[in-house]
Amino acid sequence: MLKRLTDAGTPPRFIYTIATHQNPTGSILPLERRERLLELAKAYDTLVVDDHCYGDILFRSEPAPPTLYTLDTDDRVVYVASFSKILGPGVRLGYFMAPNDLQGRIMENKRDGGTNALASMIVAEYFRDHLWEHISRINTIMKARKDAVVEGLATHFSDMAEEVWWTDPPGGLFVWVRMPDATDTKRAMALASERGVIYASGQGFSPANEDIPYLRIAYGFPSLEDIQDGVPILADCVKAALRTAVAV
Repeated sequence: MLKRLTDAGTPPRFIYTIATHQNPTGSILPLERRERLLELAKAYDTLVVDDHCYGDILFRSEPAPPTLYTLDTDDRVVYVASFSKILGPGVRLGYFMAPNDLQGRIMENKRDGGTNALASMIVAEYFRDHLWEHISRINTIMKARKDAVVEGLATHFSDMAEEVWWTDPPGGLFVWVRMPDATDTKRAMALASERGVIYASGQGFSPANEDIPYLRIAYGFPSLEDIQDGVPILADCVKAALRTAVAV
């Protein structure tokens, strides 16, 4: 794609990536692919935006590979992170790190009413002494919710093991589910919505906006009880939305 864009006279201005706990799959870009990405950025003389907003939500003892910003030796990476994923979406605070010559250019293009100074001071004061304790507690809660989703899917799709699969992410806030090809995805979503279960459709994550048989479950907000009640409903709705083959 980089070559095609460059050959067409529209070289990319930057490459955006969530290398750690990607949305929607929760996957982690391996070290060798991170290094290759930086090589490509240098070869095509472009920047990389390393969005690390889910990076602190980790369920295993093995750490993720170093961030692209850490690996960068050519001043090409802008590192972006957020407090909203570990503290609360209403906080609406994040931060970035970038090479000195880029920082000024980025700030010149900032378009909002200004950062909330009071919220910034509250977050700074709380995290000064409680950051890692807080992250550990949040990760314990999020892992329990993720496990409830994965275990629920295994139980309620046990009769469709060859047609339905899902991720078991090492971190982040999402489980990515592959539904049977015969699923009427819009009907499945409508049925689930009627019964109070909301999820993101695969179409929203398709680069071509295609109606693909995938869905994303976000477990950051619902309680364990909501998840345990909701996954069986989701399974029922997907099964009810299967198209029946017509013999010719």
